[in-house]
Amino acid sequence: MTQLFKSDLFRNFLGGFLIGAIGMFVLLPEDGQAISAAASTESFAQR
Repeated sequence: MTQLFKSDLFRNFLGGFLIGAIGMFVLLPEDGQAISAAASTESFAQR
């Protein structure tokens, strides 16, 4: 079990997960609402 925790695969997976989780919180808008691709193209077409 300790050999699994020391493996490069586990370390890389955990590092990628942490970077992704931090990115999700940093890039999330303040109101907490995600904008869908259809809504963004629709608002762009109205301009």
